[in-house]
Amino acid sequence: MVMPAARLLVAPPTRTLLPYGLLSVAQTPTDSDSIHWQNGIQFEPDTCERARVTVTDCPAIPADKIPTDGPGLRGANPFTVYTMPVCSAPGFIDEARTRAVAALTSGEARAIEREFWLGEFGVTPHLTVTGAAVTGSDGTVEQSSPTIITGGPVTPVEGLALLEEALSNCYGNEGVIHMSPGTLTTLYTNGSIYKDGARLRTPNSHLVAAGAGYPGTFPGQSDPGGSGVRWMFATGAVFMRRTEVTVPEARPGGVLNRGNNSVFLVAERTYVLGWDCCHIAIPVRIASVG
Repeated sequence: MVMPAARLLVAPPTRTLLPYGLLSVAQTPTDSDSIHWQNGIQFEPDTCERARVTVTDCPAIPADKIPTDGPGLRGANPFTVYTMPVCSAPGFIDEARTRAVAALTSGEARAIEREFWLGEFGVTPHLTVTGAAVTGSDGTVEQSSPTIITGGPVTPVEGLALLEEALSNCYGNEGVIHMSPGTLTTLYTNGSIYKDGARLRTPNSHLVAAGAGYPGTFPGQSDPGGSGVRWMFATGAVFMRRTEVTVPEARPGGVLNRGNNSVFLVAERTYVLGWDCCHIAIPVRIASVG
């Protein structure tokens, strides 16, 4: 009997990250303190009210004016994303480290987007439940629900139009429209969203985040709300702080599982994400299924 030849071990296909997710729209400010933000942050945004108008019959006599609102204290909590792939022993530490970092690079965007949308692990703020107001001396992040424009699903074009109008009234600056990949396909196909270099924009020039990790659901729903229904959200500008990728060294002997002769290391990175002012939601129907 002829023995089959050993199969050749080759490199897997290379991966290219999807370009239009949450990380494509997030601002990345640089802080002089690059460590303590990992305990969580709070910030005082500029007022989100529009400026007021006054008139007077006599320019020499100032007209009465009333104060606009002051900045409210807002905040965001940190979270860490990680991967810990198991490798066969021949490559040992170097292979384990390479695979852990590659797995994090490939998968972290989806994990971040899902947590930013759902808050499954209690991270605040997130789209389906929290605002971002910080109250109390301990900096507790207070939860609030988004403003829902309409109770029933509308077409994606109607949903985008209503979100843009609401976001313009609330914010008046460049904000972000968050949607599932399927919603993006529907809107891009009919020309409602366009490419602007490495980003996507709406007709009013708001940024679009269509994360692979965005499920399109609403609070408490494993299903978005019916066949073909997805939720869209609008927020003010999104910001992000994150550490470099780290691979903490394990204790001597702690990376080798002698029971099955495998090696593992953790690759991780800490994030904090938040947004400015507005938080608006609407359900849309992208397809009729069944």
